[in-house]
Parts: sequence; C-alpha cells; structure tokens
Amino acid sequence: MTELRIKPDSPAGRFMLGQGVTRADLEAVAIKKLNRQFGHALTVTWPWGGATIYLKESRMPNIVDGEIAVDDRLPLLRHELVHVEQGRKWGFAGYWARHLWARVRHRSVLAQTSAAERPAYEAQAAAHLALASAAAVENAARGN
Repeated sequence: MTELRIKPDSPAGRFMLGQGVTRADLEAVAIKKLNRQFGHALTVTWPWGGATIYLKESRMPNIVDGEIAVDDRLPLLRHELVHVEQGRKWGFAGYWARHLWARVRHRSVLAQTSAAERPAYEAQAAAHLALASAAAVENAARGN
C-alpha cells in the first residue's frame, strides 16, 4: 500500500499550515488508500503516536511533480487533520472514546453535529472557501 505524506514545505503543506494545521501534525500523519471504510475517509490514531488517514481511491490526493496538489481534494484532508490534532490533544484512549461516544449519542456513523466532528467539518468548509477565494483571485489576475 502506497503511503503519502504532506511535506510542510510543499504547496499543499503551506496551504495546510495556513489553515491552522501544525507542522508536527503534518509530520505525524501518513495517508493511505483503503476502500473498505464507511464514508470517504477514516483517521486512525495510534497508541504510540502519529496517525494514518485512510482515503477511498476516489478521494486520494492528486499528485503533481511528485507533490500533493493544491486542489479540491485538500479540504477532506483538512477535515481529517483535525482528527489528527484531536488524537494528539486527547491521547489515544480519549480520542477513540470521544469519537465512539459521539456516534452512539447521535445514532449516526457521521455524527456531524457532535463536538468531535463539528470542528472537522468547519475546518473542511474553511478550506473549501480558501481554495475558492484563491481561485477567484487567480482568475481575476488572468482577466477571466
């Protein structure tokens, strides 16, 4: 299984840093393809530290010149990076307890309005907005 990483000094890394992701979280996460999870993505935090983001093939980042591209697939990664941060802050057991309880309490696998998921969806929306704003500025500069 191929493993991708977001290098902090790459265009995608700089975008994520600008969105509030820490360098430590970027360096701690691996991105892998897995088509067996419910939904498009799953973040697994590990008891020894770090995390792996599993994405369905259709959601894997595009690669340009050997780097993760800054495009419309980054907001989902931004969402998952919130979970990486949560795992670091809450610890392995705290992360899993909060996420499992959110799903039981909300009776939903997605639990979008839970305290565990809401910040991730907000970060994803902010990343979409940042990409759209950047594209609008670029189009204006080109005269489109």
